[in-house]
Amino acid sequence: MEQGSWVDIGYNPEEHNYWRATLNSENGGYPKNYFFADTLRGIILAFGNYFGDLHVLRYDENGYPRKDIIVPVKFGPRAKSHDPRVESESGKDYYVSQPNLTYKISSMQFDPNRAAAQTYTRTFYTDYLLNKGVNDETVELLFENLHPVPYNIGFEVQVSCDKMSDALQVIEQIGVKFNPESFLYTKEFWFLNVERDLRFKMDSINLQTEDTLVEEAKREITVNCNFAVEANLYKKIENCALITEIITKVYNTKIDDLHLLKTIDIKANDL
Repeated sequence: MEQGSWVDIGYNPEEHNYWRATLNSENGGYPKNYFFADTLRGIILAFGNYFGDLHVLRYDENGYPRKDIIVPVKFGPRAKSHDPRVESESGKDYYVSQPNLTYKISSMQFDPNRAAAQTYTRTFYTDYLLNKGVNDETVELLFENLHPVPYNIGFEVQVSCDKMSDALQVIEQIGVKFNPESFLYTKEFWFLNVERDLRFKMDSINLQTEDTLVEEAKREITVNCNFAVEANLYKKIENCALITEIITKVYNTKIDDLHLLKTIDIKANDL
């Protein structure tokens, strides 16, 4: 499906189902019950980009800045035993340059407090779609069939430094970003060219140093941070039945003389 289909009159979002492209075969070449909104990837990229402006300065003996180091950011866990090393012909080891920042997803927890308040998702994207020329019927059909599932995603960040002054600079730069929370700006859907702000906060930050060093070990100071991002995952777009009428029957409380007192009939049009 091409992105332009969204502005066509009568386009059905259920047929799209987050697919970037389809094959000329059954179900577009996808498994029957397959769905993948690719929202996690966007959140991971946005999280790493958020920390892409950390700098460490090196000073001379008079306190003047002489070197500006942009802290590199990498997604994935890091272990000293698996750090890539390049050995010269003399057999000398070359270790990963410091400072550096790595991060990974540490946990995902369903958030029941946000499960009952999903109207924000609908109103946020409705204005964007209407301004792009998508007709009201298509917009309404999309959000009738869209089912966000709120999750709090935990991230662990580790910054490795070889100087205490570098670690202290990193701690201050990260700490002032949260008061007590901040926002990630990410595209939740590839077919909507609009960024949404996701609230996230820092749960903890601590400084760790090596107490003892073996002969060949390199000194390392580590800054560890833990974060939680309030995100949404999205289910498969599909039609669902809506409750249009509720009928309530009220009976008396005497078991031996049970009879109907009244019937309450509430229709959607009455609300």
